[in-house]
Amino acid sequence: MPRKKKSADELPDISGIWYNPEKPGFGVFVHNVGDQHTCAIYTYTENGRQLWLTGVASRSELDFKLRAGSGAGGFETLRNFVNVDAGTISFEIDGDRLVYTAVINSEIALPDYQFSPPPPPTFSYDGALAKLG
Repeated sequence: MPRKKKSADELPDISGIWYNPEKPGFGVFVHNVGDQHTCAIYTYTENGRQLWLTGVASRSELDFKLRAGSGAGGFETLRNFVNVDAGTISFEIDGDRLVYTAVINSEIALPDYQFSPPPPPTFSYDGALAKLG
C-alpha cells in the first residue's frame, strides 16, 4: 500500500548515524540536504565482505533506490563508484527509531556466487535503527 507523501516541512530532520542494535555491522548515515535525503549504508555481504550502498530520495519520501560501487570496499573508494542497481531501502519514523525494510539484489549480497542452486534474486532485511549519540 503506498504511503501518503508528506511535505518537507512535516518531516523531522533524520540526519545522523543510525545502527541496528540487533544486527552488529549494519547501519545507515542519513543527511538532509535541502529538499533531499542522502543515505549511505554500511553492512556486509552474505559471505562476509564489507559493502557500502548509497541512495538519494526526495525529502518528502523515505524510500531510497540503492546503488553499489564496483565492489566491496571502504567508503573512501567512491572514485571507483559505478551505477549498479543494488536494491531499495524504505524507512518509517517510529518515535526515536527508524524502522526499515531493505531488499538487496543477490548479485550484490553474494558477489562471486558460483554454486548450485542459484540464490534467490533478492534478500530482504528489516529491523529498527537507533540513533547514535
